[in-house]
Amino acid sequence: MRILTLTNLFPDSHDERNGIFLYRQLQGIQQEGAKIEVWLAWPICPWPLYLFKRWREWGPERKPMDFPGVKVTVIRYLRLPGGWFNRWSGLFLYFASRNRLKGRRDEFDRLYGYDIFPSGDAAVRLGKRYELPTLCSAIGVDLVQTSERNEDMRRHTRWILNGTVGVVACGKELADAVYHYAKKDSIKLYGVVDLEVFKPPKDRPALRLSLQLPVDAPVMTFSGYLIDRKGVQELISAFEAVSRRHPKLNLIICGDGPERESMKRRLRAAKLENQARFCGNVPPEEMIQWFQVADFFVLPSKCEGVPNALMEAMACGVPCIAGAVGGVPDAVGTDGGVLLIPPGNPETLAQAIETLLSQPNVREKMSRQARKTAEQEFDIKRNSRRLFDYFLQALPAETDTPNKVAGGSRR
Repeated sequence: MRILTLTNLFPDSHDERNGIFLYRQLQGIQQEGAKIEVWLAWPICPWPLYLFKRWREWGPERKPMDFPGVKVTVIRYLRLPGGWFNRWSGLFLYFASRNRLKGRRDEFDRLYGYDIFPSGDAAVRLGKRYELPTLCSAIGVDLVQTSERNEDMRRHTRWILNGTVGVVACGKELADAVYHYAKKDSIKLYGVVDLEVFKPPKDRPALRLSLQLPVDAPVMTFSGYLIDRKGVQELISAFEAVSRRHPKLNLIICGDGPERESMKRRLRAAKLENQARFCGNVPPEEMIQWFQVADFFVLPSKCEGVPNALMEAMACGVPCIAGAVGGVPDAVGTDGGVLLIPPGNPETLAQAIETLLSQPNVREKMSRQARKTAEQEFDIKRNSRRLFDYFLQALPAETDTPNKVAGGSRR
């Protein structure tokens, strides 16, 4: 099976964790025997545009991460700023891609658009033009927020989903949304985490010393893009409140983004800058240690699919606090590895942190359950086989019953 993947999310020199879920998906199905090629969609950014701060990250110095055995080609397309352009971004990506596929159609058996906008949109257009079975993924914001901007976006989302032979949904909420839009079942896939890499630490005190962290003080870790919908300001508010009662509490912040300086200013104003460490964008292979040193992991997001960082932390046996949004509640279950909190509520977040700080027996029980859930739901070997089979059996409507692609289910 030969799969051409179209995506705007993929690890690169600017951020090695960007699109890491897709990277691992493709890595897994490649190991199952699929041949993969990736077309990576980046905005056109000519000189002198990339000299300005807002566009600098899209300049010529940005390079995709190597993918052994896979050809990765950057496709530059017109992408104007602002959410309003999501309606048209897939069309312009299609224009930038169609001639590249001309003459190569017989080299591929499947098209896969990762994310509905713009990649799924463009992939469906290409699939219709070149008669290639097309699948896409629904990863969170694309189906929960972007598609709900207005009635035109809802109609266009329905058109995209109806143009596919299968949809990969990151969790039950997104699988239900796919069905709501298109009356189409999808495969519900939570994660692809290598449980032999992400695992509980053998010696946490020694690891803390190596990272210049106190051995006897509590540590909580956050990992994610530093934007409002990740709940980062609520995190700082809760940290300020809890630190009054637990002055030795340390906060590790992995990631970067537009809220970083605001977060730093608030920490300085509260005289907590020495208890918080900003690590910037951390490569995947180094992220493991920041999970393993933590007493617990915090991700108070306001909107998510099923975040990689949460699944990785659970695989490391770390108790977690997470926003009860998107696919998170269904993915983590009700067995106690994660404390779920309402989004946008720093008081409730502070209470959850207080619970884990004051009850080490609760943390210990949650640690065991978090790892157990990861083994049952997020294993890369199990989920790669499921995904490979789903792609293999996905057929056009004339050769298969619509809405019943093999392996798909909203349940």
